[in-house]
This record gives sequence, C-alpha cells and structure tokens, in this order.
Amino acid sequence: MTKDWFTANPYPNLHLTGDHKHQLVDLVNEFVEDYLQKYKDFVAVDNRRVDEQRWKHFKSKDDLHVYKDRSRQENDQDMEPWNSVDLTDLVVPTKSDMPVVLRVGTVLGRLDDLMFGVVNPTLDVMRIRASYVHDVHTAAILCPVTEPSKEEPFRSLIIKWLTLDNPFESTNLIKTRDFVYIEATGILHFANGNRVGYHLKHSIEFPQTKPRPNIIRAKMSYCGFFRQIHTNVIDVFGTSTTVPGGDIRRFISIRVAADALLSTANLVFCGQMKKLSWMLQQQRSVGLQRERNKNCVMCNKSTASGIRGRFGKSTCKLCYGSVCYSCKINWRLSFIDLGGELIQLLYDVYKQRFYL
Repeated sequence: MTKDWFTANPYPNLHLTGDHKHQLVDLVNEFVEDYLQKYKDFVAVDNRRVDEQRWKHFKSKDDLHVYKDRSRQENDQDMEPWNSVDLTDLVVPTKSDMPVVLRVGTVLGRLDDLMFGVVNPTLDVMRIRASYVHDVHTAAILCPVTEPSKEEPFRSLIIKWLTLDNPFESTNLIKTRDFVYIEATGILHFANGNRVGYHLKHSIEFPQTKPRPNIIRAKMSYCGFFRQIHTNVIDVFGTSTTVPGGDIRRFISIRVAADALLSTANLVFCGQMKKLSWMLQQQRSVGLQRERNKNCVMCNKSTASGIRGRFGKSTCKLCYGSVCYSCKINWRLSFIDLGGELIQLLYDVYKQRFYL
C-alpha cells in the first residue's frame, strides 16, 4: 500500500455552463498558441541555446536544466499575486508577471509515453500519476471541461484544486498553500508537421472557490512543450511562475518550481507504467496463459539449471513465458482496487516488454 492523500471535491458547487466552457477552451488555446511561438523561436532563432545573460542556471537533473531570470532574482515586488478572474478574463501574465523560471533539455523516451504520463483527467488517474511522479500532495477534480477521446487521447482541459507537499505542516513554520487552476494537455504541430505535446497549468478563481481556513491561496502559471527529436529522445521546453503568497521568500518558491519542472523526467516512466498496467489488466480479462517451456523468452537460456536459474527465474506477467534472472525487471505498478483504494503491486516482466 502507498500513501494516498487525494480527497473529494472541496468545492462541489462549481458548475460551468456550455458557453462558459467554450470560452475557457478558446482562452486556453490562445494562451498555448502564444507560448508555442516562444518555443518555436527558441528552436528556430536561438538554436535551443539559453541566453545566459538573462538566465542563470539554478538546478539540473540528468539532461534537464532549470534557469531563473537574472533581472528579477532580488526583486520580490515583481511577485505580486494575480487578481481573481471571471469567466471572461483568464489573466494572461502582464509584463511584470513574465516567467521567472525556464526549463530546457531532453528526456529519454517516446512522446506518446510522456503524454500518456502527463494527461490525468480523472481523480483516479491523478492518484496513479502522483504515485509515480511525486509532484502533488492533495488534489481534487473541480470541473471537467474537455476530456480525452478516442480521436484525441491526449487532449484535456480540467479545472482542479491541489496542495503541494508541505514537510513543515505539523510545525506551523510554513502554512500550506493551495491552488485552483486550469490544467490543459494536447498535441499541436510545427509547420513541418512535427508533433508537439503541450501541458498548461494556470491559476483561475471563481466565486465558489474561496480559500479555506488556515491555507494560503497561491498562484501559478506554467506552460511546457515536448517534441520527439530522435528515436528515443524528447526535447523539453517550459516556463513557469509561482506566486506563493504570504511570507515565503522568493528563493523557496523558485526551488519548489524547479523541483516541479524537473519531475518531467518521471513522466515517461509514468506513461510506461500506466501502459503496462493496462496491458496486464487486458491479459487478466481474457485469461491468457500458455504452456511454458524451460527457456527464457528473451535470451533462450535454460531456466531449469544452475542456482541462479532455479532461484532467480520468474514468469513474465504479460506473456506468461519463463524469464531468467538476468532478463527480468521488477516493477511496482499502481492500481485503484474495487474499494477505491490506491495499491501498488510488484510484477515481473522481461526487459524488452518495458519498451513496448
């Protein structure tokens, strides 16, 4: 079993009309297109090179790098909270609200796997995603606007609420922050036809979503893009602003934003694990088994002889073939059980299956 802090909707009275949903879709599309142009300029004009006169390196993970804006690094006054919005004004950041954190670099994997890890339109999928990505403490779905379809499996627009993990919550040193925001995902294209995945998170307020007692309402604006540039390499670009509110110093908010941006490295893994979980459920539903021989399905070595063969062998839970010690991988997969509880189970599969 794993920790599961997700909860029911804390704002059940939030309801949007069809017209309001269409307005939100149009506003989000405009916002994403504006930031897509920044990514296009970064690729075509800047040749994917960061202007180090403007941006100062802050933190890295593998080939992902986060930079902070030098011109604003000592100016907390620029981090004023955004005003609340109504359904006719989404609050696109003004000049003083320009992004202060930049993420660039690459991650290994396939774009479809990454986007499968990104999209999380339901509470159950959010819970499963958080068990792999570890970027959310408590969250809820407030109102779905656009949900994935068979034709567009990565397109979604959902209004959500969340709190980030606060290790000082029991001490009252730092009050918990929460967010009400729009999360949108989907696929766009460059002029040459290259697919570009996008992921948007942008704060929004409604009369029905007043801050709860003892919690400070924070603001954020994030837009990230992902593009396959080689067989197993994804180009990553994103900008983010976080306004924590209260007395938290700016360097803490930047560190929180940087950690969230670097969690992108977990999204491919999340998508792969979700795919494996689905495949296992399909196999179970049809009751597929086959007669096993004594040879490993990957390397064809015998699993019946030798100490490692006898004690290290296993069975692939996807194809039910024998797997030797050297060829198997153990993965802990997350599921929602019949009682609605998040559980994690350990499965053996052979290595090649992981890349299917």
